[in-house]
Amino acid sequence: MASSRRRFLELGAAVSIGGVASAYGVGATEDHRGNGDGSGGDDGDESVATATVRQAPENAFYWVRPGERRLSPMVFGTEENPRNGTDLLEARIEQAEQFPSPLGESVPQLLEDLPFLVAAPDETRDPIEDADEDSIAQQRLTEPTLYSDEAEVTSGSVEITYGDRQPYDLPGSPGETSDTIDLDAQFTDPAGNEYEIEHDHVIQPPIPGYETGGGVVMDRTLHGITGTGSPLFPNVYTYAASWGVGNLHVNGELATEEGFRVVHFMTTQTVRDERYRMVLDEELPLESGNTIAGQLHHTHGVVLPIRPTPDGPVSDRSRPRSSFRTATRNRSSTRCGNKTRSSRGRSRTGSSPGLTTGRPRRTARPTRKPTSDSSVKRRDGKEKLQTKSRGRKTRP
Repeated sequence: MASSRRRFLELGAAVSIGGVASAYGVGATEDHRGNGDGSGGDDGDESVATATVRQAPENAFYWVRPGERRLSPMVFGTEENPRNGTDLLEARIEQAEQFPSPLGESVPQLLEDLPFLVAAPDETRDPIEDADEDSIAQQRLTEPTLYSDEAEVTSGSVEITYGDRQPYDLPGSPGETSDTIDLDAQFTDPAGNEYEIEHDHVIQPPIPGYETGGGVVMDRTLHGITGTGSPLFPNVYTYAASWGVGNLHVNGELATEEGFRVVHFMTTQTVRDERYRMVLDEELPLESGNTIAGQLHHTHGVVLPIRPTPDGPVSDRSRPRSSFRTATRNRSSTRCGNKTRSSRGRSRTGSSPGLTTGRPRRTARPTRKPTSDSSVKRRDGKEKLQTKSRGRKTRP
């Protein structure tokens, strides 16, 4: 098992930091609204919205390598007037310190270890030296993250069904939610190693500012300036998204003996262009012909280096507290580096996909919701993706 552990640490860096990206085009996304008993929603007690995304093995997955990220002035301001940086991070840490124990101790530490969950600290930004006056981005994030433009095509298949029953986060344990996902996926890395995720249950991430609707959300915007999800990802229309925990298997061996890791999936409008650049907020929305997959939507997935424990979430990169806050208050340079199983928050085996974007625009445009009823032909002419959206019941 020691060799398996080393292999995960070497190869899992791309999963933990870089994530896996999947352009899905075969099959369809299906959207069903109704009651939990499947009666259609006319007179049942529980309202549930479900969306299913499928991809066949012959379609491409993209293994995202950690790298730098261009920064949107709309989200992160300028070098002289930064936004969503160190000040926001410190504010979120102070908010987390007000959580009841043990989250009041573990979540502030988690944000110090993984600040990019909520902000891009000022100390991690550098000017883009070769940026011309017409370039939107004038700064870059120097720390490697999963929001890079570097990726390699691999292989895999995925089917995920999002089940959204709970309209908002509720007090209590992160795992106390009625939302669910069913996840079945396998994929490979560039070296040919085989990955599979055993998804266990959905969670409500205890991150200040996040609003995850019980751990599964549908038909809303995430990331960017929304406060939910890292601002390094652009403000994006999201068909469905989930947060959960589970195990990772590499070549058939359990790579997470220490415990579950956090798993995040979302199906969104396309945010990667034909060169696989993750575009800026100012460059959205993209025309389908300018995206990596020639379509308006794609699915992303990532296994984050976060372990749920009885004492709250813990980063795999955890370090002694106060090192970050002392440094940031002095504005010096710094490297920023549970629940028991519930039948209500179950999921089957799965993996993690995530996807692409299109040609940049030079003028800021608001993100618009892609057409809800669409049939988009892929460039190769072999497959197409269909989405249908129906009216959603107002929840009590």
